[in-house]
Amino acid sequence: MRASDPAVARLRDKIDVTGDDSIAQDACELTLTLDDETTHTERVAHATGTLENAMSDTQLEEKFRALTRYVLVKSRVDQLFEMLGRLEIVDDVSELVDLCRTTKNEERT
Repeated sequence: MRASDPAVARLRDKIDVTGDDSIAQDACELTLTLDDETTHTERVAHATGTLENAMSDTQLEEKFRALTRYVLVKSRVDQLFEMLGRLEIVDDVSELVDLCRTTKNEERT
């Protein structure tokens, strides 16, 4: 679904966002109120990716691949991820920079 989808727009019209200075900046509390006035509340003490709630290696790799797949071909994503995993021993970072470059003829996956 896209933001311009009428179903998304109808849902967005039902959302009321309120800031709360009494909770930490990386925390969140969400309360869902149903038509019958029943409420459900969920709290997250620390957002995923913060020091207090670090991402696992698997989560980090999944996020990396999800974000880079739109700008780099899979072979470059694979090479770049491997190189970043050994960044402390990479002698020439120009290799890393080269892997980040795209060409118009490369097909994304």
